[in-house]
Amino acid sequence: MSADRFPLSPAARRLWTLSRIRPGDPFFNHPFAVDVDGPLDVDLLGRCLTGIVRRHEPLRSRVVDGLHVVEPATPVELSVVDGTEEDGHRFGQQPFDLAAAPPFRVLLLRLGPDRHRLVVNVHHIVIDGLSLDVFLAELVTLYGGGDLPDLPVRFGDLPEAGDDREYWITRLAGAPPVIDLPMVGPRPMTTDHRGERRARLIPADVVDRVRQVARRGRATSYMALKAACDVVLAHYGNDDVLMGMALSGRDSTAHAGLIGYLVKPVVLRTDLRDDPTFAEVVQRVRNDVLDAHDHPDLPLEDVLAALAVTRDPSYHPVFQVMFTHTVQPAPRAVGEVTFTRRDMRLESQKVELTFGLTETARGVEVVADYRVDLFDGSLVDSMLERLEVVLRQVGENPDLRVSELRSAGVDQRAALSPPVRRCVHELFADRVAERPDAVAVDADRRWTYRELDDVATGVAARLAEFGVGPEVRVGVCAGKSAMVPAAVLGVLKAGGVCVPLDPALPAYLVRAMAEQYELAVVLADERTEPVLATSSVPVLRLDVWPARPVTSAVTPDNAAFVLPTAGQDPQAVVVEHRAFVNSLRWKGISSWPMAGPLAWAATVFEVLAPLTTGGTLGAGPALFGTPAVIAEQHVAGRLPGAVRTIVTTGGTPLTSLREALPQHEFVDLYATAETSVALVDGRPLDGVRAYVLDERLRPVPPGSVGALHIGGHGLARGYLDDPAATDERFHPDPFDPEQRIFATGDLARSDPDGTVHVVRRSGRVDLAAVESVLLEHPAVRRAHAFDGEDGEDGAVAVAVVRQGMSAPHLREWLAERLPHYTVPPHVRTVDTLPVLPGGKPDRDGVLRLLAETPDQAGEELPLTDTEQTVTRAWTSVLGRTVGVRDNFFDAGGNSLLLVRLCEQLRIAFDRHVGVTDLFRHPTVRAMAEHLAGTAEPSAPDAADRGRARQEALRARGKARQHR
Repeated sequence: MSADRFPLSPAARRLWTLSRIRPGDPFFNHPFAVDVDGPLDVDLLGRCLTGIVRRHEPLRSRVVDGLHVVEPATPVELSVVDGTEEDGHRFGQQPFDLAAAPPFRVLLLRLGPDRHRLVVNVHHIVIDGLSLDVFLAELVTLYGGGDLPDLPVRFGDLPEAGDDREYWITRLAGAPPVIDLPMVGPRPMTTDHRGERRARLIPADVVDRVRQVARRGRATSYMALKAACDVVLAHYGNDDVLMGMALSGRDSTAHAGLIGYLVKPVVLRTDLRDDPTFAEVVQRVRNDVLDAHDHPDLPLEDVLAALAVTRDPSYHPVFQVMFTHTVQPAPRAVGEVTFTRRDMRLESQKVELTFGLTETARGVEVVADYRVDLFDGSLVDSMLERLEVVLRQVGENPDLRVSELRSAGVDQRAALSPPVRRCVHELFADRVAERPDAVAVDADRRWTYRELDDVATGVAARLAEFGVGPEVRVGVCAGKSAMVPAAVLGVLKAGGVCVPLDPALPAYLVRAMAEQYELAVVLADERTEPVLATSSVPVLRLDVWPARPVTSAVTPDNAAFVLPTAGQDPQAVVVEHRAFVNSLRWKGISSWPMAGPLAWAATVFEVLAPLTTGGTLGAGPALFGTPAVIAEQHVAGRLPGAVRTIVTTGGTPLTSLREALPQHEFVDLYATAETSVALVDGRPLDGVRAYVLDERLRPVPPGSVGALHIGGHGLARGYLDDPAATDERFHPDPFDPEQRIFATGDLARSDPDGTVHVVRRSGRVDLAAVESVLLEHPAVRRAHAFDGEDGEDGAVAVAVVRQGMSAPHLREWLAERLPHYTVPPHVRTVDTLPVLPGGKPDRDGVLRLLAETPDQAGEELPLTDTEQTVTRAWTSVLGRTVGVRDNFFDAGGNSLLLVRLCEQLRIAFDRHVGVTDLFRHPTVRAMAEHLAGTAEPSAPDAADRGRARQEALRARGKARQHR
């Protein structure tokens, strides 16, 4: 290699490749500034800059075909302008064409009398963080008239990178592909890398105690601070923590004075699976850092290929969090002139999150730079607060275990409003007294509150003849009609316990449930009465009976309902008056149509909520139901025209449904038979506590996924005649022993303000997001995603589709819109989706259906001329045969091969093909459709829809689905 050109280092070559993915973008700029206070000699400053550029070849090198091409030294042009800090910021954002000119520019801003700012805009490929210290030191020496010794080695003569490939393959084997972080939603396929910053100062006294812990373990403060960051990330569900770190690349004193991109990115991996003490974590980090220094050359592309790591444009491979540690640079004085280096923050963020810790006289300033499309600033603030809490705790006691640090400093006990000591029917009686002539029910019959009260009283009087009173169970089995609310209120007025029996169930099940629940009597209508005729339980056909006064000794502590749980194996839940009344505190909407017959917990709430708040059941501008049912009504054109508000239970309304009904307001209720209504749009109802806890019933931090537990006044008594099941799910509140909590079985995360987002996941797969994306496909009518059998086969997604739609096409649809690790390994199409009586998908039924229907997906050959041309290009670049549905990176591709493939496709099709096009269309067929103009949707459309989905997620909270 000639003296005026030399090859890029492996790390710089990767940077060059990434720069080609984002041409004309300042993403990899590394601007910095030097504040100059005092009487500045501008000409002298220019000569100093010229001397530095002449001395350091990278600053006067172009980058062409993976080589530094050194240009002759010329005087540096130093422009001097009157300006502001914002002018300097804009200057630092100007992009470079690496092949056209050396990526080094300077601007001197005159900020005021004897106040200047030297802004240096330089590309990262020719400079690194330690180079900035060298730059300032040489600038000060030259400005002061000093001489600089000759460099002991030219940058181009640095030794080639070593071969640490085997070490890193072993070190990174089995590493998780992504880290769990408190993000606002799933990682989008198209990233804009816009960044923002949050900062927090850790006081010096706290840092001093942590330094003492480090010294006792023969570690540095760097290692102890890195260990604390590992602990914080463990709080978000990570027990195998990977973070990027940059080694200086200056292996000898001869290299210390060089300016250039010498850093060597490596990965630190901390195993926390055995719940170590903080002191043990420090030792693990110490050993890891020392090993990394012994093996500084990480050939990332080779390691990724050897480990068969799947590439995905939505996240950085191997690590998504960086850790940096610096010491605040001190001002340097030359006579009356003082030079102070200032870092300049770009608006872009290269990885998802960077912890930058800077040692200052006041303590350690922790800066968190984060991508705004992934994080909310309040959650990042919460992370930094938690880091300070951890540092304070371990400074006092380094023998605390990671799990013991999870709840440090967290106060979970929220004040409870007093319970409402009333019975359900008493609330209805209050409304009767307030507005007797208002319409209460508008269905097959139209009754005022007074009329409905009379009918309900007649039912109560009739039930009294059967000995109905407190704790006596009465079944209600009837279709949708005005008699249903009369029957429910009549049972409660008599002091009895209302037990809904779903008339849609098979007759033998209805009869079995009536006997199992030991019902005193069943209220039926003309259609269900024959079904129950052969039962041993008395059946009473609903009618308008005379209203005779009824007295009852029922109290708020008596049972009001026995309600079935939703799911594969329903359990009977005993709900007391005081618990159900707590759910009726919500008065957001007073009227809505009757969605269906009395069947389960949500429908009981649907019937009673309007009647206890003075509204109308059977009419009104609101609709109550599950998102799936409402979506089907909308698609079928059966959504009532008067409806303006949609109240959902069972999951957040789908993005596509919101887009289809932009004029409608959506309200999401989280309710189970065991908790009644607990959350309204993620906020706990009055009298309710919501906890997100780990497996040891300790709180997880905001943004972290944990198990949702509900406490407060709305909890049911327990499961009917099943004390063992009751003890298993209902526990003493760990933060208020006088109260209880219920383990819902749902996963959730909370915001710093206490808003709870319920999620469904299979490993790292967000099942709700999978369903939402499938339902956006115009050929998909219904979709369901769930855990595979025994949770071992990965997630399964099934879709009811129009004729001609294939499962491989749907898999590609998902792959183009979701990060690859969230695409279920099993995607199938079905003719129908089995459902449970409550309308939720029947997982066991779906599994049986799939077992009876073999998967038809198979290998496909290229069909069109475009597919054949693309296949030949792939085969040439990869050196192996490929199928039309093979993913480029799965087939052995990497970033360097990606650039070659772009060039081959450009020549073959005589059009521009960008690297990002290949990320968006990673299979032969997808790329062929893109090049032929038949991709559906096109890449920009997919990106736009992805961004729209992200905005919707940010506006409404994380994708969540209630069980």
